Amino acid sequence: MSTKIRFIHNVYKGPDVVVNLGRLNLMSSLSYKRSSPYFELIGGKYTVEILTKRGKILYTGELNIFPEKAYTSIIHSSGDSGSEISLLFLEDNLQCPTSDKTFIRVIHAAYDVSPVNVFINDKIRYEELSFGNIGNPPYFSIRSGKADFTLVIPGTIRPVAGPYDIDFGSQLIYTMIISGAEYNVSLNISEDSQKVCIKAEE
Repeated sequence: MSTKIRFIHNVYKGPDVVVNLGRLNLMSSLSYKRSSPYFELIGGKYTVEILTKRGKILYTGELNIFPEKAYTSIIHSSGDSGSEISLLFLEDNLQCPTSDKTFIRVIHAAYDVSPVNVFINDKIRYEELSFGNIGNPPYFSIRSGKADFTLVIPGTIRPVAGPYDIDFGSQLIYTMIISGAEYNVSLNISEDSQKVCIKAEE
C-alpha cells in the first residue's frame, strides 16, 4: 500500500539542498520556502539524507512511513547556534473540509524567531506558539474566502509579520509555516489538499 511524502525547505538563508530518501533522489535542488511535490512511496522505514548540491551531508536520519498516510517533512535550523539542520516530520490530514470551509494548520519552524501569538481576522487562534511546535488543535476550520493573518509579539499589539490578506479556497487545506529570522519574520504558505485529501461527502 502506498503513502505520500513531501519536503519543505525552511532554513533561512540556507543553501539549496538535495533530498534523498533511501535509494531515491527525490529533489536535486530544493530552495528556501519551496516545497517538493508529494511523492508516492511504499510504506516502510527509510533513511533520509539532506545534502548541499556539492555533496556535503547536512542531515541524516530515519523515517517510519506508514501505508495510506500523507506526510510533510520540514527542513529547519536547529542546535545551540542554529547552524545544524533537522527535520520536523508531520502527518497530514487526509480529510477535506465541507463546502465553504477551509482547514488551516500553523507550524513554528523558524529557529531564530521568538514565540508569537497567531491572529486570524483579529481573533487570537494560538497563544505563544514557539519554535518546533504546531498549533493546538493541529487543524482548525474557518469559512473560506479572504482573511487577515497576523503574527504578534505576546503581551503587545505589535505585529512581527502581517497582516497578510489571504484568499482561502473552499474545501482546501493550508499549511502556514512561520519562517525567517527574529527581525525578518515571514510566512511560508502551502496549499496541500488538491494533492492529498479525500473529498468529504456533501
